Amino acid sequence: MTELDRAHLARLAATLKAGTDQEAWQALAEVLQLIGPAAEARLRAYHLDRESIDDVLAQSALELFQRRKRIDPERSLAGYFLATARSKGIRLLAVRARAEQLDESQIASRSTPSAEQADLRRAESQTGVDRALAEMDDIDAAILRAYAAASDDRAWTAAVARELGLDANAVRVRKHRALRKLAALLDAVDPRPRRSGQD
Repeated sequence: MTELDRAHLARLAATLKAGTDQEAWQALAEVLQLIGPAAEARLRAYHLDRESIDDVLAQSALELFQRRKRIDPERSLAGYFLATARSKGIRLLAVRARAEQLDESQIASRSTPSAEQADLRRAESQTGVDRALAEMDDIDAAILRAYAAASDDRAWTAAVARELGLDANAVRVRKHRALRKLAALLDAVDPRPRRSGQD
C-alpha cells in the first residue's frame, strides 16, 4: 500500500466516523476497493470458496459500518478491516468444523413441520439426495439435514445458530442458499420439475 493510499484511507476513516450515513456508505465502498483485494488474498489462504469469502467481506464491512463512530482516524483502518476479516474467516472455519459434529437430534423439536421441511424429509428418501448433500459444503449439508429433522422453524433457527455459533439471520440465509444449491444439484440428476406452482 502506498503512502497516497494510506493518506486516502485516513480521509475515508474520518468520513466514516463523522460523515452522514450516505457519506459513510460511499467511504466504505472506497475502503473495500482499496483493502478488499488484500483481504481476499488472506482469506483464500484459509481455503475458503468464493461465496464464503464474499460473506466474510460483507460481514466485515457491515461491522466496520456499525462501529464507524468509534474509529480512530489516527490508527490503521486497513489493519482493523483485515483483522476483522481474518477473525470472521477463522470463525467460519470453526463453525464448519462444529457443523461436521452437529447432532440432528439436538435441534429437532416436536411441533408440526413446515411445507419446506416436509419437502426436505420426502427428498431425503429420494435417490441422489445423499449424493447431492455430499457434494455440498459441510455446513450447508448439516444445516439442511438438521432443517429436515426439525419441526418448528423458529426454534430450529435459534438452536442451529447456538450450535454453530452463528447469527440467526446468517443461519436463515445459509439455509435458503443451501436449499437452492440442493435443488440445482437434484435438477442436474433429474431435471423434472420438483414442485408445481400450486399446492
